[in-house]
Amino acid sequence: MQSLKRESSFNFRNYRGKNVSIRITEVESRTGTFKVEGALHLKDAELLEKICRETSEKIGRPVTIELDNVCFVDSDGAAVICRMKREKVITIEGLNLFIKKLMELTEESECSRAANCS
Repeated sequence: MQSLKRESSFNFRNYRGKNVSIRITEVESRTGTFKVEGALHLKDAELLEKICRETSEKIGRPVTIELDNVCFVDSDGAAVICRMKREKVITIEGLNLFIKKLMELTEESECSRAANCS
């Protein structure tokens, strides 16, 4: 993989980091839409979180992440995604059935641990 690359502030295109297993592509800069591809492990989710939080702050609303090309999410990565969703940093589109179920189970697990289910 290439070293971390950024075209300009808040303008991420084919954003890849060293030793990460995902590709994050900015689909629409005005709406803050990102396409995510590959396997989503903790370090990948943390990179995605950094991008999403910066972009969300810049545009003043949640960003959209398209996860239909994500082939794997580990439990730690799912926890990061669920936290961003809960904190209204992101909205999610395009989950396959397996990843959707993993996200639901992660949300339930976090909810029961925190005892603040909505």
